[in-house]
Amino acid sequence: MDNESVTINFRRAEQYKLLTIQSGYVWDDDADLPLHRVVAEDSLGHAIDAGMNVHHIDHNKKNNTPKNLIVVSEWVHMLLHAAYHYGFFYGPGSLLVDPVVLVTRLRAEGIPFEWCGEDNANS
Repeated sequence: MDNESVTINFRRAEQYKLLTIQSGYVWDDDADLPLHRVVAEDSLGHAIDAGMNVHHIDHNKKNNTPKNLIVVSEWVHMLLHAAYHYGFFYGPGSLLVDPVVLVTRLRAEGIPFEWCGEDNANS
């Protein structure tokens, strides 16, 4: 397992936190959760249900900015990865990595999600 220590300034904590990298994901050791889940819950202002997944829109596991995170069901999460990796819907490496394009497409299809890049505005 790839473990390396990094230090970041976590927005709401107003303090420095020690984080580790586990399986490519930045992990918040204090919360015992991956950082992307902590950031998503912090941005949305509520806990994320156990059956929901936090998806990195640009597929970069280390980019945990709210604008890059979207909360979707496990099924939608799998479809997003299939669309990206296998070219379903848009072709390989599609525009689904652009937050605005992805959010617009999900809204048009009526797919439920919460985008962490919006100021607590849920869809």
